[in-house]
Amino acid sequence: RRVHGDCPLIPMAARLLVVALVAFAVASAIAGENVEIGTPAPSEAAEPAEKLPQFTPFRSSDHTLFLDQFDDALGARWLKSTAPGYKGEFSVAEVTDGYKGSVNDPMLVLPAPLQRYGLLAPLVGPFEFASSSELVLQYEVQFQEAVGCGGAYIKLLEASAGVSTNLDGSTPYSIMFGPDVCNGQDRVHFIYRFKNPLSGEVKEHSVTPHIPARLDKRSHVYTLVVRADSRFEILIDGESVRTGHLGSDSDFEPPLREPEMVPDPNERKPADWVDAREIVDPSDKRPDDWDDDAPRSIPDPEAVKPQGWLDDAPAMVPDPEAKRPEFWDDDEDGVWSPPLIANPACDVVGCGAWAAPLIPNPAFRGKWEPRKIPNPAYRGEWQAQVVAN
Repeated sequence: RRVHGDCPLIPMAARLLVVALVAFAVASAIAGENVEIGTPAPSEAAEPAEKLPQFTPFRSSDHTLFLDQFDDALGARWLKSTAPGYKGEFSVAEVTDGYKGSVNDPMLVLPAPLQRYGLLAPLVGPFEFASSSELVLQYEVQFQEAVGCGGAYIKLLEASAGVSTNLDGSTPYSIMFGPDVCNGQDRVHFIYRFKNPLSGEVKEHSVTPHIPARLDKRSHVYTLVVRADSRFEILIDGESVRTGHLGSDSDFEPPLREPEMVPDPNERKPADWVDAREIVDPSDKRPDDWDDDAPRSIPDPEAVKPQGWLDDAPAMVPDPEAKRPEFWDDDEDGVWSPPLIANPACDVVGCGAWAAPLIPNPAFRGKWEPRKIPNPAYRGEWQAQVVAN
């Protein structure tokens, strides 16, 4: 299959074998204090359970490659990452805060902050695009607490990755999708990896412009649809937020299609090429009276010490109104002395060592440098000839 007439269809969807959830803790600290998952804010009282609908599990079909509603804890299909640094322990529990949407609807929980989590499970089988098929990846996410840095995205791994517990950020994948937030920036990722069949180079193509994630502590359903004609659609809570084409130059960064013309990799800049726009004026000479070391500021020579200035008066004096406490014991507490306060005599004129205020130095000129003039040998910025890619 071909798209845009000259660009092969992304073969990555034919290599999907396992699905992996790679995420950081979504429970993070608020105002420097750890907040327990499920603890509602005082103004966010939990809604009475009797008003909530009963959760009805979905049913899988012949076209379902993977379905897990966590109604039976973490089944044997799930494998926890044993890669270094992935120490986060998952749990399965119902939402307990004020944004619970239904009864008996357990969810996969990442309970501890500042942890790295990884979990993977196999699909029923590899996914391959038929002439009229589409790949649908859909799941529900709820950030129960304020998030400083955390993600809840899913990766569809390449078949070459296998079902290995050594899952980490370097594990090869075909599609990455889902919300992520860090350093005040949030986005919904949609990234696909593609291996150029000519160069063999593998690149990650990320949807652009960024799609904001939903961080209001409520549940949101994220959906990615990739169709056989290489068109895609992203929905949040059933509302379409982005549509496009995997081969579009404006939908992904970097774009899938390589440029038709590129700089000749075999061409080198000539050794005698001059690309300096300016040169030092050889006729410019440093003035004899130039002082590189002249300070930027100097004491004001016209300043006079104010009359009445107290040179020897201390800045702090004992508080004359302080009284020795009745319970004070010199043997146990030491010799009592009144606390110090700012010397009120200094407020009248001033006290301490007097120094003239600083003013700009009229002799200051900075470090001397020769002036520059246009370079007569300048030939412009060198660029290699472009050749067919």
